[in-house]
Amino acid sequence: MLLSICVSPQGLGTQSAVARQLVSQSVSQSVVDIYHCITPHDGYLLAEMTDDDDDVLLIMAEELGRLVPAVGGGEHAHGLFLPLERLLTVEEVTVRDKAVESTQAVAQAMSDEAVGDHLVPVLRRLVGRDWFTSRISAAALVPGVLPRLPAAGREELL
Repeated sequence: MLLSICVSPQGLGTQSAVARQLVSQSVSQSVVDIYHCITPHDGYLLAEMTDDDDDVLLIMAEELGRLVPAVGGGEHAHGLFLPLERLLTVEEVTVRDKAVESTQAVAQAMSDEAVGDHLVPVLRRLVGRDWFTSRISAAALVPGVLPRLPAAGREELL
């Protein structure tokens, strides 16, 4: 595994610290491409989310919430919902919780209209999935979304 190779026998860092550094560097170096890759395709980051290492997924969930300025601000932030949606369905609670926090941070940067157009469909998909993990994430996101929707949108979501 790449993380094992990167950790020297002299103890330059723990696997978690190395994972954080690798993912942060990878995300930072790819910031310009993220929006362009996520929007027209299945997504650059989605391919990276097959890693079973919860530490890596946790770091990805954390870093995605910080990328709003890098993708062009609130106007283009909805492109971050695709990889976040995948992370919102992960079984590991810490990853899901961090994905909820990042999703909330992305939504805060967006207009109310954009939240209705882009985050509400994510919530619908999460609620419609079979596993409880996605429904828990949806339930955690609803209180932040409801006040930003017009009355008709609130009724539809509930």
